[in-house]
Amino acid sequence: MPFIKTKVSCGLTADQEKSLKERFGKAISLIPGKSEAYLLLEFESDAHLWLRGEHDAAIAYIEAAIFGNEDHVGFDAFTYEITKAFAEILGIRPDRVYIKFEDIGVWGVGGMCIDRNMYRIEGIPGDGSVVPRFTKNETGANAPASFFQYTSGYLRGTIEPSPGIPRSFLKNKKDA
Repeated sequence: MPFIKTKVSCGLTADQEKSLKERFGKAISLIPGKSEAYLLLEFESDAHLWLRGEHDAAIAYIEAAIFGNEDHVGFDAFTYEITKAFAEILGIRPDRVYIKFEDIGVWGVGGMCIDRNMYRIEGIPGDGSVVPRFTKNETGANAPASFFQYTSGYLRGTIEPSPGIPRSFLKNKKDA
């Protein structure tokens, strides 16, 4: 599940927030296996942000936490689209839009802890789909049967890989 937290030093109307939400929903799809269906957003307006010792022009600071994309595939296109959205919707100059990325290796939802190291993606069969193969985690327990179905949208279990994704992106780093 991607989580994008945004702080802007200017005001933000409901219409502007909705426009940003829509643009973020499109931009997140530029990262393989991510979509608006699981995107969590937070917006904070009128934040007291200072840049280069000044507080005279609008600034945007964005934190994008992404699970399972340690190779940062799609981050460049995502950065471009997010920066463009702030320029077009809020008039914030591109040199005043800062994006911090965070690689998420483990997170929890629905009472379940999902650790990147609990699974690996085995490969790409001839039909282009990705096949899950679970490995034992450090406690010796196998991932629960429902684990991959429950999280398939985030872990690319049912999503066809985009052309050009390196094999290291599809495997657990310990197995690559």
